[in-house]
Amino acid sequence: MKITLLATSDTHGFIEPTNYVDSGSDKPFGLQRDCTAINTYIQKHPDEKIILIDNGDFLEGSPMAYYVAKKADQQDQESFISAYNQVGYQIGTIGNHEFDYGLNYLNFMMQHSNRHFVCANIVDNHNEPLLADPYTIIDVANVKVGFLGLTTTSTKKWKNVNDLNDFNLISELDACKRYVPELRKKSRYRGCRLSRWF
Repeated sequence: MKITLLATSDTHGFIEPTNYVDSGSDKPFGLQRDCTAINTYIQKHPDEKIILIDNGDFLEGSPMAYYVAKKADQQDQESFISAYNQVGYQIGTIGNHEFDYGLNYLNFMMQHSNRHFVCANIVDNHNEPLLADPYTIIDVANVKVGFLGLTTTSTKKWKNVNDLNDFNLISELDACKRYVPELRKKSRYRGCRLSRWF
């Protein structure tokens, strides 16, 4: 059995392949193109077990993302995250730009997401995970595969993050030292192979 991880990163709120500047543009980026690439791979490899992952920085970056966060109503915000839900992500983590529109907005989008968010190194004042589970384990045909979520420590450079009272960011290494032993006990890696990243 072959387990394949397909991952996206830094989509920055670009749903369609456009920069919203050039009329009729068809750029080589955007969630639609990601989804096409993922579905094409899945169709060509029907015997593989696929796990879909988003590595974060999906909420901020495009003019559409700004509009949805700052001007749109709740229905439009739900439609925005629905586009990500349609990709079929099983796991997601939190990027540094997820905080650009505030913690309430981030929590709203996480609550309306179908993926399981994981983040081990964003913690509260008691050193416990603040926004998501530190890790998750997916059972794929009786093989348990563990996923640990980490956010870059450069997130602390963002002013609105430093204004959060309960927000603390520990080093990725410290988070790994805390949780990797648990993952090793609960997961079985034998027979799995990391084969491809998008």
